[in-house]
Amino acid sequence: MAEKKTKLAEIKTKPTSASVEEFINAINDEQKRKDCFVLLEMMKKASGEEPIME
Repeated sequence: MAEKKTKLAEIKTKPTSASVEEFINAINDEQKRKDCFVLLEMMKKASGEEPIME
């Protein structure tokens, strides 16, 4: 029996050098911006990784 070849989907999002902090600071709504920074810190602590824009 011939082997079945599968084609994997290409990942469409790629890491960039854009700053996560600059992206969040561009949010006009002050409360939303503060909330984003709280979430950013929570995710950094939970994952042990630095954030990357994609």
